[in-house]
Amino acid sequence: MEHSATNLEEIEKEEDQYHSAEEEKEEPKTEDPQPEEPIAKVEADLERAMKLKEEGNTAVREGKYEEAIELYEEAIRYTPEKDM
Repeated sequence: MEHSATNLEEIEKEEDQYHSAEEEKEEPKTEDPQPEEPIAKVEADLERAMKLKEEGNTAVREGKYEEAIELYEEAIRYTPEKDM
């Protein structure tokens, strides 16, 4: 049975796509993942950030904008990067 050149090209193209898809499925190997921060520390930092944010909101309501900015900036420092 003979195949035309276009059929062979289509088959080769499908094979390439299949192999590319298989390569994408493979997960990269990591050597030493960074340890997660203890949950208690993350929770304490987040609680501190929320308190500072509330203080910043109060400062805004009182027209103390410079103080509010400082409080918000400090709150950001306590916010976990994933939450930003």
